[in-house]
Amino acid sequence: MGRRDRESWEERKKRREERAEEEIITGGAMMLVFGFMMISLTGWLIFPFVFAGLIPFTHGIRRLIQRNLRNRLDSKPKKPASIEKQILMSAKEHNGVVTPTIIALETDLNLKESEKELQKLAEEGHASMEITRNGTIEYHFPEFKKELPPQ
Repeated sequence: MGRRDRESWEERKKRREERAEEEIITGGAMMLVFGFMMISLTGWLIFPFVFAGLIPFTHGIRRLIQRNLRNRLDSKPKKPASIEKQILMSAKEHNGVVTPTIIALETDLNLKESEKELQKLAEEGHASMEITRNGTIEYHFPEFKKELPPQ
């Protein structure tokens, strides 16, 4: 499919979506007119014409719903990065040592979720959990630890 074909397809798609309101109004008007004629004239021949209004009306409703759903999906914020990646980036910034509190501050996770995610990474072998003398739980990521030169 060439670029020109794709553009014309996208333009046609946009025009069809813009016609949704038009179809709803036209179909509704036809249903009202033919429905009124059917009631007042009590003729059975008018009955099929009610469906002539019902078809564009329902088609327009369907297009309107599709457009609203597509707009809703497009407007949802994109996930900037996976949680795991956010944790790893934070560990890299902190020389390979993070705490659940640091992760909660620097990611989209709350404190409980950050503890859970860090424990999961430790269980998978990507980090090690250590408890400091003052009781703080730290998670060490050896890949991000910078070696200090000997003094």
